[in-house]
Amino acid sequence: MAFAGLWSVWTAPDKTNLFTCCVLTTTANELVRPLHERMPAILAPEEYTAWLDADTPAKQLHALLKTYPADLMAASDASPLVNSPKHEGPELFQPAA
Repeated sequence: MAFAGLWSVWTAPDKTNLFTCCVLTTTANELVRPLHERMPAILAPEEYTAWLDADTPAKQLHALLKTYPADLMAASDASPLVNSPKHEGPELFQPAA
């Protein structure tokens, strides 16, 4: 899976380029809703090509921004280490004790 996102390059008055991006959100599914009303728009692998193709009609792209099925996801408590950019490593992927 991948998050649906957008990117752009903005040229400042001083002619420097600023690369920007965002993750698109949609209504939360039953798994995420207890945490937040919104969640990233998640694309399935078979949707990647359409999302990345500049010729895909806008109506078809909009249809991809649906709520991802909760039964295809899992949730677990995260380690408090994820709350700081000072921490890196595989231990961040382990569920909290």
